Amino acid sequence: MSKNIREQFKLLSLGEKLRENPKTIWLSVPAFLFSALWSTLVGNREELAGSFGHLGISWELIRKHHWKSGVFLDLALWSYQQAVKIGVGDGQPSVRLKIGSMYAEKGDLPRAKKYIEEGLALCRNIKDVPQGAFLLAHLGRIKTKLGDFAGAKKDLDKSLSIMEKILKKDSSLRLHIWASTAEMGLAEWYLAAGDKKRAKLWAQKVATRATIHDLKTRALDAKDLLAKISAATTMFMAVIQTAWYLAFRR
Repeated sequence: MSKNIREQFKLLSLGEKLRENPKTIWLSVPAFLFSALWSTLVGNREELAGSFGHLGISWELIRKHHWKSGVFLDLALWSYQQAVKIGVGDGQPSVRLKIGSMYAEKGDLPRAKKYIEEGLALCRNIKDVPQGAFLLAHLGRIKTKLGDFAGAKKDLDKSLSIMEKILKKDSSLRLHIWASTAEMGLAEWYLAAGDKKRAKLWAQKVATRATIHDLKTRALDAKDLLAKISAATTMFMAVIQTAWYLAFRR
């Protein structure tokens, strides 16, 4: 390993270590900025793209843990877009997924769909089947929000089918997280389609997978989704009861 690569690795490792602690996330920003500067000076474009990708994650976590400001969403989006412009490195599909997710949060679903489709195409080009299935699940979730129920169901079913086959050979935590994304998407799809019973069943599958494999963040996601389904069911029953009351009152 050359001296330049060792120095780059030290900066990235320092940034990642600082980012893991909510109290020191802010300090990860200069670490990744210095990493980006060093990569520029030595001409390492792949590491430069990686530095911007890591910087984007730091801005996201600062927003999550410290300040719910759209400024940090924009900073994260800018950082990821720099990584895309550089256009090299293994993280290009995931960077596009990050950008797509941010546009979805901003309410720009067509642009979110565009970036996720770009990431999916890259996965196909490099024959990364697991990550391709993961992005396909996200694409299905976006299509549900866009009202493309047929396309969404097809993508979500295909994603989960691929992940289940892969999990028979490799049962890593990362793959279980990716599989649960498709399950989350199916729960959302059935909820949007008005089938609250099946929506709850799929959300419970997410919760079960999270419990078995100790996926703490995904367990919280499942809890929130089940609460959303329960609230939708309660509202539906209230509407039915009101309709019956008004009908018999006449």
